[in-house]
Amino acid sequence: MLLEFHPPFYSIILASFHGLFRDWFTTGLLVSCLSSAIVLITSFVFFYHVGGRYAAWGSLVGLMSSRLFLTCSSYATQDMFFLALYSSCFLVAFLAMQRESRILWGVTGVVSACALLTRANGLSLMILLVFPWFQSRNVRDRLKDFACILAACILVLAAWWIVAKVTGSPFGTQYGHVNLAMRYFPSEGDPFTIEARQHLISRFSSYKDVLLHDPKHIAVTYVKDCFKYLQQNFLSTELLTFPILLFSLPGIFILFLKPRNIFPVLFLVATIFQIGLLGFKEYESRFYLFLIPVLAAGAGVCIQYIYAQIPRGWKQIAALILFLPILISGVKETRYALAGTYEDLHAQDEELGEAIPTARKLVDPTGVFVCRKEHIPFYLGIQHAKFPDVGNLEEFHVWVNGLAGNGPVYIYFGSDEKRNRTRVSELGSAEKAPDWLKTLAKSRVRNKWILYRYDPLPGKK
Repeated sequence: MLLEFHPPFYSIILASFHGLFRDWFTTGLLVSCLSSAIVLITSFVFFYHVGGRYAAWGSLVGLMSSRLFLTCSSYATQDMFFLALYSSCFLVAFLAMQRESRILWGVTGVVSACALLTRANGLSLMILLVFPWFQSRNVRDRLKDFACILAACILVLAAWWIVAKVTGSPFGTQYGHVNLAMRYFPSEGDPFTIEARQHLISRFSSYKDVLLHDPKHIAVTYVKDCFKYLQQNFLSTELLTFPILLFSLPGIFILFLKPRNIFPVLFLVATIFQIGLLGFKEYESRFYLFLIPVLAAGAGVCIQYIYAQIPRGWKQIAALILFLPILISGVKETRYALAGTYEDLHAQDEELGEAIPTARKLVDPTGVFVCRKEHIPFYLGIQHAKFPDVGNLEEFHVWVNGLAGNGPVYIYFGSDEKRNRTRVSELGSAEKAPDWLKTLAKSRVRNKWILYRYDPLPGKK
């Protein structure tokens, strides 16, 4: 396994289930759907035990009305899979502490290690190792529980270490430090291009190199980013719909600062640790999916508190005045979330959904397919060549001509190429394309994508 930017466990899961469908995309969708169901169940059960039924139902409603959660549930990515592991860790740890079960502490260690092998920010779950010490048991029993969770965690990591040694795979990601470098020392222009990453790979060889390059700049930028990210998470509707978000912050104080036991406080500390760890990354709302059930549970507790303060004779009227508008608004927001999710999915899939079947009929799989990303050549079963970042069409012509000895050369110019290869923007229009490119197909929507075939002996298109 290459493990360039991500740990191995998600890839292992996909490979394990791939034989059932023989299609990576379908397998990824299935994993995301099952993971989202696990998140719903574990969040409900966890917050029911921690904060009561209002907190439980709040987390459930918050998740099911969140456009971000619904969208990620429908993507073949690791976001939902990691969230399922993350939420399961805390539920199992809570049950282990409540039932004083060493078996459950062992399960907690296994799931935590799997989360760490799924995403680097799973490191925040290692804080669970200290949870056994906060039990109301004697020191000897707490030591045994700690040994169970630690041994289980080490066992999983050791198993992967052995597999990595046997297969020649790296134990962790090869270029994880590059993501950190992209945040604090980005290249000029678009820092997320393949070329920008290659530049940083040659510039930094480890996390140590990145962190020691300019510690003051990293510290100042980190603090600024943390404040900015907190505002984006807690004061915007990226994670939660408006009526739920309104009650979330007051509810969090009620839920975690007046806990029934020590576990909510430990959970809050772990959540803050996870937020702090993500401060080192470029902000993407999907990284903060774990906050949705937390904020929504807080909203449920806040509503419960407000309702309890109302005199008995006014409760029915208060429910109509207060909760009916919230319910109507919540249903409306949920409808928009579902519609928005549908639009997001189809907008992104429309290009590939049209281009792949069309190209499959026209492309010789013994040739070379030139494009920025590997999605289309992967499904066509053809060799991929990354679209070069050249200065003009003449340079691109020279580069393409160098591929001609490998069989027919196909050039795909779609939405991603238009954004990132502006110096050969002529390829975005069949009328402006040079005569050494023959137009094979183009999108039904004008100039959305075009498929060319390189013609060493230019003739009529």
